[in-house]
Amino acid sequence: GNGMVGMGWQLSGLSYIARTQYGNGIHLNANDTFVQSDIGILVKQSDGSYHSKDESFSKCYPSDTSGNPASWTCKSRNGGRTVYGQRVGSRKWLLTQVSNSHGLSYTVSYTCPGGTCYPSVITYTKNAGAASYRTVSFSYEGRTDNAMDTDGGLSVRLTQRLKWISVRSAGALVRKYRLDYQYGSATGRSRLIAVQEYGSNGTSTLPAQTFAWQEGGSGRFGNAIGWSDARNFNGWKFGGIGDFNGDGKSDMMLYYNDASSWRANVALGDGPSPDLMTTVRNGLGSTTTVTYKPATQVANAILPARTVCSNANASPRQLVTKVTTTDGRGKTYSASFSYYNGRTYPGKIPDQANLGFEWTKQKDDNSGAYTLTHYRQDKPFEGREARSLSYAGSGALMSQT
Repeated sequence: GNGMVGMGWQLSGLSYIARTQYGNGIHLNANDTFVQSDIGILVKQSDGSYHSKDESFSKCYPSDTSGNPASWTCKSRNGGRTVYGQRVGSRKWLLTQVSNSHGLSYTVSYTCPGGTCYPSVITYTKNAGAASYRTVSFSYEGRTDNAMDTDGGLSVRLTQRLKWISVRSAGALVRKYRLDYQYGSATGRSRLIAVQEYGSNGTSTLPAQTFAWQEGGSGRFGNAIGWSDARNFNGWKFGGIGDFNGDGKSDMMLYYNDASSWRANVALGDGPSPDLMTTVRNGLGSTTTVTYKPATQVANAILPARTVCSNANASPRQLVTKVTTTDGRGKTYSASFSYYNGRTYPGKIPDQANLGFEWTKQKDDNSGAYTLTHYRQDKPFEGREARSLSYAGSGALMSQT
């Protein structure tokens, strides 16, 4: 999505608790279902506490039983304690403190312009006997694309994007990082194009790491995705409305029969083609390129579209098929990717969801070694890794988890 670091990027590591549509929907009371972003769906116990449906050996306690608590506290079996004390409306609680059994902790504060919260400062190396003296601070700039974020079931408008990250010890600068963006010429969305690292003097820099993007087309029907159909008529026909690329927005599909072949064209709800990052340069001579293909052109990777239209049986979502890196010293490395059995949970809005692939394969093109990663496709655990198997180039199983 288009978050606080632009298209396709996010600031991770800060968990949250939120209400979820899973179950009986959201009614803003104690009967709602809650989810913790790291451990999944929370199941209520008779004593008012919650534990994860997929066992994590953690328990979460709301500050009261009203159904709209001011905060949550989660405790792990190793003595760790996590507090979610920044409430966003009545649907989401953000991480504010993490501590271990020895009393060491870090805290997170937020800035919330217009009701949308962004991380402001992470303060760490704190314990009961000493004040914190190390911080990571985040600064933001305005943006014109004003992206919508539905993270945690709460729709908010993002009017800011991350510009600076500063690391300090006892008030003295250690490092800082500047993030630069551009707006897509067709999409108008924020795209990260460079990250620049500064030294402790605040002026000296390393070469910037840069990112190049594919320019999408304008808001029109894209290239055809092919399939055959039993009906026999000529000319363009309206195929239906559905979410064909899994972004949660309605798209339109037309299909055409010229008596010798069938094809279908999709117009995405956002209008232009998706923003795809194609090249990464580290500033020191290394270049990485990314190759994509639509799911309809990748063997065994048919990913059904989220629509009730019988003709729209495959999503044109772009999949990464190869990543190639040149090290700047004459050597090239590449990895190929393949996919199997994409599934969609049709259901009713808002329960519709893409369940992802049964497994993906990453192959080292230089050695022939490869890894098969299997994923769960059952709600609400879709996308979670089930097992991973690593094979040598000879095909011999080397390890599994």
